[in-house]
Amino acid sequence: MSPDFKAMLAQMTDAFLGGKLTFEAFQEAYSRTFIDEMPDDALSATELEQYGEVHEKAEWTARAPSKEDRDHGWMDVAEFTNWLRAHRAKLRG
Repeated sequence: MSPDFKAMLAQMTDAFLGGKLTFEAFQEAYSRTFIDEMPDDALSATELEQYGEVHEKAEWTARAPSKEDRDHGWMDVAEFTNWLRAHRAKLRG
């Protein structure tokens, strides 16, 4: 039986939001799973878009983005956490 990647990504998200993972640990684990380990057909097209959005937002997050970085779309960890909390609620439907 193949791993349940959707459950793995959800578990990582919940661990981060629950304070059990630092942002850096979450970003590294989530990206490794989403990009390197998960087969292309593990999620539906809609799920792939939704979970991919988490990966993309995490890639554009820094502890203290400069004004220039912010002008290019970067956010800080607190903003990412708030966004992820709202996005996670949407994923749970």
